[in-house]
Amino acid sequence: MPINIKRTIQFLLIIVSIIVTVFAVNIHNGQQAINKNTVNSTDLVKEKFNIHYIDDSDNPLSLSQINKLPSGMYADASKKLHSPDSLVFSVWYRVNLKGGVNPLSSAFSVTVDNPTLDSITFYLLEKGAVVQTKRVGDTTFSKNNLDYVVPQMNIYDGFQRDQSIYIHIETNGASASPIIIELIEDSQLRSSAQLMLIGCFIGVVLIMIIYNYIMFKGIGDPSYFNYIGYIAFAGFTISLINGFSFYVFPFEVARWFNNHLMITHFIGLIFALKFAISFLRFDKIKPWFVNIGMMASKVILVFAFSALYFTEATLTPVYFAAVLFVYVYVISLMSMVLSSRLMWVRYYLLSWLPLFVGVGIGIAAFNGGVPYNFLTRNAALLGVLAEICIMSIALMDRFRANEVDRDYRTKHDPVTGLPNKAALEPVIKKLVSGKKSFTLVLVEIPEANNLIPSLGVELSNQFYIELFNNIENYADGLTSIYEFEQNIENKTYHTARVSNSCFALIFVGDLSDEALSYNFLAIQEAVSTLITLNGAAISVSCNAGVVSYPNDSLEKENLITLAFQAMLGRNKNEQCWVRYEQHKSENVKKRFELAGELQTAIDNDDLELFHQPQINLKTGVVQGSELLLRWNHSDLGYVSPERIIDIAEETGTIHHLTEWVITQGLSQHAKLYRLGFEHTISINLSSKDLTDNGLIAHILTTVAEYVIPPKTIVFELTESATTNDPEMAKSVITELHQQGYKIAIDDFGTGYSNLDYLSQLPFDMLKIDRSFMNLAMSKRNNMITEMTIALGRRLGVSVVAEGVETHEVAEILNNFYCPVAQGYLYAKPMAFIDYMRWLQKKPKQHE
Repeated sequence: MPINIKRTIQFLLIIVSIIVTVFAVNIHNGQQAINKNTVNSTDLVKEKFNIHYIDDSDNPLSLSQINKLPSGMYADASKKLHSPDSLVFSVWYRVNLKGGVNPLSSAFSVTVDNPTLDSITFYLLEKGAVVQTKRVGDTTFSKNNLDYVVPQMNIYDGFQRDQSIYIHIETNGASASPIIIELIEDSQLRSSAQLMLIGCFIGVVLIMIIYNYIMFKGIGDPSYFNYIGYIAFAGFTISLINGFSFYVFPFEVARWFNNHLMITHFIGLIFALKFAISFLRFDKIKPWFVNIGMMASKVILVFAFSALYFTEATLTPVYFAAVLFVYVYVISLMSMVLSSRLMWVRYYLLSWLPLFVGVGIGIAAFNGGVPYNFLTRNAALLGVLAEICIMSIALMDRFRANEVDRDYRTKHDPVTGLPNKAALEPVIKKLVSGKKSFTLVLVEIPEANNLIPSLGVELSNQFYIELFNNIENYADGLTSIYEFEQNIENKTYHTARVSNSCFALIFVGDLSDEALSYNFLAIQEAVSTLITLNGAAISVSCNAGVVSYPNDSLEKENLITLAFQAMLGRNKNEQCWVRYEQHKSENVKKRFELAGELQTAIDNDDLELFHQPQINLKTGVVQGSELLLRWNHSDLGYVSPERIIDIAEETGTIHHLTEWVITQGLSQHAKLYRLGFEHTISINLSSKDLTDNGLIAHILTTVAEYVIPPKTIVFELTESATTNDPEMAKSVITELHQQGYKIAIDDFGTGYSNLDYLSQLPFDMLKIDRSFMNLAMSKRNNMITEMTIALGRRLGVSVVAEGVETHEVAEILNNFYCPVAQGYLYAKPMAFIDYMRWLQKKPKQHE
């Protein structure tokens, strides 16, 4: 689902406003409780009561034994807070009036301000006899849920000298336990503020879960899911610690969670770790380091399951060790990405501060390090709440940054950083809507399709970066050239990379051909500048198509296409740039229309294969035939094979066409073979066919289908086809030859033959081009033909002379010991039916 950034930010601001408002109310109430406590309860604690304690963890004592102990065996809580040696402990507190003070007549409460304790038993004694008992704690059922949040006993009849209060605490896994004595009204205010703060916290957690769930469903970013897990378990853990779970769950369920509190601690830690990994995702983070974090989360999950069997006291040291590891790991993550200077990374770092400060103040308050009051007692909760809010803002800023980055990536080339076609099109529309004249220049680098990819990805990217830096240096000095908007690195560019092999420039204003030639000469010089890679100097060329708006065309939506058409329509003898002309564009359109009709003709079997016989000059027997393509177009009539192949190669239809020729040709060959004509059939392959990964598979499948001996099939390739991509050609030819097929080098002598390279190819036949067959008139061609035949004889390959039309030429070839010839002297190319009839009149070849 799409995410509206503006609305999401507004929603976040509303959430923050609610948080701030509720914070203000609760802090005000908490501060009010503190102020009253300072005036009344603090005075009672300091001036009227003694609070002493004795730890009986190693030697359990009963109430009667405790009551008989002399005062000297107790420790004074006002001077030293109780600090248990382990998380499993038992302690007795004794509360009585100080000597010389008047009895207390007001109602008051005694609170053990630690709701995580397992068992708290209050005893009110008068003259040594128990007159009131109350037992609370997270293992004891109470009808009043407030007892789980604020464990306390209320004394409504005042307090006399002969009275004393004993508090017995037994627990497994809790920390120190502050004792608060205050007036009933102060206690009620404190309890209300505590409940409101916890309720506010849970409410904010729920809002954040809903908000981040919406973001997760809309974006699918795992960071949001991990953050939901983290804040959900953080909120649940804090609600358990503060006894709030007893308001939500039945007693048995809440007690079970409290007895297995470490489960939520560990799972929350897992989500915190996974969130850090997914949130701080950068290329700078090594995969092995991420794997360490993911492995650690699995180990922590094992500890979480072990909490089902081990006590809180046993697992607490393990938990703190895991927390220490996570802190060190996350700090290491942050150190890797802080150099990015992204705001959301800083928000993430900032969110840790209130968490550390809050937890530190909370621990210090429970252990006497800082004054104990409402704010310091809830510092950890407030710290987590602040951390959640700041982190949500960090997630929002990260989402905004990702949207900006995504938009940037859609409009810029990932290798060079240049604007791409998606960025170029709005610029053209902007200039058109502003009614400005401009010229679009689309430049192609031919070597980008063949030479550059052979360098490999890394070197190719390096080449393009240096190439476009050179172009930018030249373009920066050209007048009237359009300057694209700055990118995220505050760089400006004049060049847009439209595709892997094409880039574009825009010149604003009317540009004469003379000015365009001057500018393009500068671009040519930039493109042809030598670039050194791994010690090798590389230089490339370029040609361009140009269209001016509105002088050349008013088709404002298709200017890039028109420039491309102008470039395609360039003749080889023209200058390197060509201005768009409508009639040339129409010729290009006709070629594409013809390509579509060719595809339809292939699908409907509207093409034909003609056979031209190949004759053994010594015996006069038919040795084989070459397949020649024919297309009788419904409107254009006869379309030459050269034009068919040219269009098919240009539009990418060549693979489909070749597959059709192979299928139809081998089908006809199979019929001839079954009739006893066991000669060869020659099929021409294009240079483009050598890049078709499915070519060999199609050949093998078709041959197997028609059960034809591979040795009777000859595949012909021109010299140019073998030299355009030598390695690919060699691979395909070798594979075909190993499968038993014969290979012929067609039109031999017409290209720039690399005899060293050809000698490495496993070919079986050389075909002399028809252009050399004026043997009676050209001594030069006579000599070339004789040498070629002699070369074939020495290489052990057959030689076929094409285009033989006279007996005189046939006689000369026979004198040169040329084995095979084809041409009009013997037969013109014939349709399959006619060829079958012609064959039946000829003598068959005898083995």
